[in-house]
Amino acid sequence: MLKQTTNALGTGTNPFLREIKSNSENARIYEQPDLLEKALEVIPIHEFYEKAESNGVDPDGGDLEDQVIKQLLHWFKNDFFHWVNEPECGTCMSSNTQMTGHTQPNQQELHHDASVVELYQCNSCRSYIRFPRYNDPAKLLQTRKGRCGEWANCFTLCCRAVGVEARLVLDKTDHVWTEIYSNYQRRWIHCDPCEDVFDRPLMYSAGWNKELTYCIAYSSDEVVDVTRRYVRDWPKVLQRRRLVDEQLLSDSIADMCQQIKQRRIADNDRLLLLEERHKDEQDELQKASLRPPALRDDDMVGRQSGKYCTISVVAFWVFL
Repeated sequence: MLKQTTNALGTGTNPFLREIKSNSENARIYEQPDLLEKALEVIPIHEFYEKAESNGVDPDGGDLEDQVIKQLLHWFKNDFFHWVNEPECGTCMSSNTQMTGHTQPNQQELHHDASVVELYQCNSCRSYIRFPRYNDPAKLLQTRKGRCGEWANCFTLCCRAVGVEARLVLDKTDHVWTEIYSNYQRRWIHCDPCEDVFDRPLMYSAGWNKELTYCIAYSSDEVVDVTRRYVRDWPKVLQRRRLVDEQLLSDSIADMCQQIKQRRIADNDRLLLLEERHKDEQDELQKASLRPPALRDDDMVGRQSGKYCTISVVAFWVFL
């Protein structure tokens, strides 16, 4: 009955709801065994455990997993992935390049889910440089470069590869990050690989001065509107949310989650666990909207990565 109700109200015609639906379908990519194996081949997971334990973490303690994710964040930011403002010239290796526009991806680029290709010209040798915005996380394990879309896409895969539950969060304004589920803290925790940041959800609205509207989290298990976790003035944010009626959004997301459970999750224990977590998270988000947490000093830090961020993920994400 819920499916009929939401469809009648416009689920099939509202562009934002169609986008959420498409993103939900594509979130299953992070569960593909071959991708998880490829990620594990490049992740020095044993080093992370050794460093966590050398920092005084009890290997039998519940927070070891969280400390390993912190090590993963630091490695990903400093040793593995690289930010690209303008790509380097492949002919003369000059970094003095300038964007001239966009072009269509070729067959090889399409094979790795490049939805668009940015075109640059070298100011030194005048050669042209193609910068495909790859969405295939397996390809990103090879290229190891991009902007926030590529960073979060690949990092979310890495989190799943090391055995941590993770989901990708799309901020409708212009950013993407990851959330991981902490069994120790029994809650979802914000992780931004571009900034090497763990559990600082208010930094976007406080430190970056972003006027957030919709922050939607996607995993193979669920879709969740987590915007309230990232803002301090929920009534003001509601005034900016004009893409879809709030009740319709809530009903549509609930409908999508119900369909996911029916089609993808056969384990009753898993279903019960997800339902318990969902209830706890909704209570947490409701409390955040009524009584925002106090700001910390590190919430006020401005953006450190890149001079701009554009998102490009096929169907999964929208190029902004």
